[in-house]
Amino acid sequence: MECGGYIFLKRNLENDMHVMDTMITYYSYTNQNYQLLLFPEGTDRSERAAFLSDVYAEKNSLPKYKYVLHPRTAGFIHLLRLMRRRKYISYVYDVTVGYPKGMVISEMELLMKGRFPKEVHFDIKRYNISEVPLNEMDAAAWLSKLWREKERRLEHFYTTNEPFAPSGARFLWPVSFLCGIG
Repeated sequence: MECGGYIFLKRNLENDMHVMDTMITYYSYTNQNYQLLLFPEGTDRSERAAFLSDVYAEKNSLPKYKYVLHPRTAGFIHLLRLMRRRKYISYVYDVTVGYPKGMVISEMELLMKGRFPKEVHFDIKRYNISEVPLNEMDAAAWLSKLWREKERRLEHFYTTNEPFAPSGARFLWPVSFLCGIG
């Protein structure tokens, strides 16, 4: 995967910033358009990750989340700054994923035991980069706001068992993946 230009992060901001700098510089020199997939939560929603997210919420007077983890904004901000400087970003996509028939417990369950979700729903919104604040504190607040909205959408999804509903002009399409794996 590294030969394919994948960016692997270690959850160590100083090291990860260097890796991001190197890879975004490389991507921009290739004159090819790449799509980057970033999980600002930093991990999946395991018991430990949820506990640490709750500790962070308490420490910062934020709400505790049931369906998402609080995003780590520093990596997002660094990537955003770097890509803007290189004029290598046009859009930010907000992708929310719902598993109505039960979530995959962990990557190990998925990869080692072949336990795949029976159904996956996606809620995808596109934001023009001009809509993302230039000020880093404001961009971090913008990302945190997206996560509050994501928590609300997922709460509705799981409590009503209804698919994601169109949510305005930014809504691109409802996508359901119903079969074919496992």
